[in-house]
Amino acid sequence: MGILFEKAALVLLLLLFLISHTQATNPCDSLTITRKELDGQIIQLEWFNDEKYVYAVTRTSVWVSQDEGQTWSQKELGKGTINSLFLTAAPNQQLVLEYENSSTVLWKTSDHGSTWSRVPQIYNQGSRFSPEQNSIETPRTDQPLSIYSVIPHPTQQDWLVVQTYNSYCLGSVSDVRPCHFDIKLSKDFGETWSSLSSNVAEFSWADAGKNNIPVENCIQLKAVNVSADIRASNFIFQHSTNLFQRVDAEIPQVVDFGYYFNILYIAQKTSKGIQLLVSPDQAKTVIPARFPSDLQQNYYSILPGINGLSYVAVDHTGPKSSVRWANLYVTDFTSESYVLSLENVRKELRTVDFAAGGIDGIQFANVYDLAENEVFPTETSAVVSAVTFNNGGIWQFMRDDSKAKINLQGFSTANQKPQVSENAPGIVLSLANTGETLDEDASSVFLSRDAGLNWLRLYTGSFHFAMADHGGLVLLADESAPTRNILSLHQNHDLPLLIGNDT
Repeated sequence: MGILFEKAALVLLLLLFLISHTQATNPCDSLTITRKELDGQIIQLEWFNDEKYVYAVTRTSVWVSQDEGQTWSQKELGKGTINSLFLTAAPNQQLVLEYENSSTVLWKTSDHGSTWSRVPQIYNQGSRFSPEQNSIETPRTDQPLSIYSVIPHPTQQDWLVVQTYNSYCLGSVSDVRPCHFDIKLSKDFGETWSSLSSNVAEFSWADAGKNNIPVENCIQLKAVNVSADIRASNFIFQHSTNLFQRVDAEIPQVVDFGYYFNILYIAQKTSKGIQLLVSPDQAKTVIPARFPSDLQQNYYSILPGINGLSYVAVDHTGPKSSVRWANLYVTDFTSESYVLSLENVRKELRTVDFAAGGIDGIQFANVYDLAENEVFPTETSAVVSAVTFNNGGIWQFMRDDSKAKINLQGFSTANQKPQVSENAPGIVLSLANTGETLDEDASSVFLSRDAGLNWLRLYTGSFHFAMADHGGLVLLADESAPTRNILSLHQNHDLPLLIGNDT
């Protein structure tokens, strides 16, 4: 899991907690603290492989631990600024993207981060298949291409694609803006590259190599009338089972897509607005999703549940509304027909206050609690948290051990929203507050061991966090302290629950 921090992070503080499913005893008897100085701001924290290996990434270095965070070694890469760390299908191979002198550098490791080498720079060369023409060789230029992101193959350990900026992109390399990308492919872990596609807004492997899906399977959103402003371009959805040497399915006027639990979701522009299409066979068969509401449908957010059951949050916000909100709809395994589950769910841009609970049927959401005179949410509407234990049939409040209401926070931040692990069913971590309504100025980290029914406060303050080792290892990063602290909570199932106090 990734952790993003905004302030300086100079201290890595490791605490070992012993956690099980019994009642609390003296919290200080089994508390071990290890302090480690880092070289700057922590931008990402990742567990890999069998969860012994931990990477802490700063803007200038990669810190590697091979013993669940007990000891660390610093790996300095180039002279630029590190942007992101990426995992691959191979347990020992990772990649790091770095900005350097208005360009990008890609680094790779094949030994769990012990040594790193630069991936050869990518130039405009290689063959690219066009439906209108035969394979075309693009002449090499002297200017290397800048990389926006890396998308490793889900099953082929040496395969990866990179999204590279092209001449139609807006802004500089470091800008996170809508853009047309050229897609480059490597089948030898970055040693050689070929052109896969061009003028693409989105790309996905769509579970290639899994569940009898061909390893060369891929889908993309491709511009058909390229404009310098991507918002003026028209896009077509394309699916291929052989790396776009042949296009197997196309859908016009598509603005976005998502692929979850073998179901493809496509947002298509029509004369009446936006409609949601669903496909169980990667666009061979496409069916319009059916909703019971006549409200305006502005945007769809696909919210995967557990075991294939999905929710769709439909943005119904009116043009004069001062806040964003959506209604939550749930479907059966066909993903075609939807019924209303929860109204007035809070929404910020594309982020919906919703999270799966780690066990089938359990989900969390934040909703606007409307006053008697309110029809739709406003800026003064209170926000409260709710949980469902029956796939959205009934929603209820949550409470801590003192029976106070729990309101969950941080849905828009990757490592502050409710977090679960498929290897630790029933264990949930979240940033939250107690009280009648949501108060994001009063934050604590809460733990639930019964999938959200009851909650226990771990630490007071605003933290980022990540979980591994079947729920037995949790890292907390204190963003409120003068120096950023990272706390490692380590579970021993043979000992009673030991929760440290806030001091």
